[in-house]
Amino acid sequence: MRRSHDATEHGIECQVPGYTDGMARILIALDRSEASIRAAETVKRLFENPEILAINVASVAIPWADSLTWGAVGPFPSPSPLYSPEEIDDFQHLAEEQAGSTASTVANEAGLASVEPVSATGDVAEEIVRAAHEHAVDLIVVGWTNKGWFARLLEGSVAQDIIRTADIPVLVAK
Repeated sequence: MRRSHDATEHGIECQVPGYTDGMARILIALDRSEASIRAAETVKRLFENPEILAINVASVAIPWADSLTWGAVGPFPSPSPLYSPEEIDDFQHLAEEQAGSTASTVANEAGLASVEPVSATGDVAEEIVRAAHEHAVDLIVVGWTNKGWFARLLEGSVAQDIIRTADIPVLVAK
């Protein structure tokens, strides 16, 4: 017996507050993981003609050097960046370009036709929620990875962080 997950086959209309003429603005968090591909496929299956924004958040690690500073008691380390502020801005700009490219590529691979890429750098959950507000979306869609409790303890869960902090509806695709 085939079990269908398509809501329209059961006479259910997917309605989210904020629709205009049946059109939803949906922000999908995409990286190259299987979970994000499932999220994109879920949007394609459940929504008819949504306006889709695909976000990928890059993290930029800026190396710091410890230099010894002599104080009244003795030497203590004080961190100083290895790169100038201009170089750090260039790194962040490049990372955002790559993030936007990743979002577009993954959306196309998942079969989403028309997608507006959104890119950011920083904390993944915070940036996704910020982008959702900035772009006035009706729904945030994220994938769920099946981590064990220990992996969640060490790595955390972006989906859980988004659910906890967002005041916009969140759809988690399993």
